[in-house]
Amino acid sequence: AAYEKAVSLDSSVAGAYYDLGVLYSQDRETQKALAAFKNYLRAGGKSLSAKDKQDAQERISGLEASLKK
Repeated sequence: AAYEKAVSLDSSVAGAYYDLGVLYSQDRETQKALAAFKNYLRAGGKSLSAKDKQDAQERISGLEASLKK
């Protein structure tokens, strides 16, 4: 709930989106996790490192693959 409140107050808080994505993934809320990781990439923009972007993209790919099963 704290991460959801953080992004509702300031949608540019990329880290909160990432953490939300992890939490939603753990709770098997795939659609919410996907949205959170995509918002993380959008909010982080050019300030994200290549490693962070790659990590988020890999998580998105894994979540999308799980939807196709």
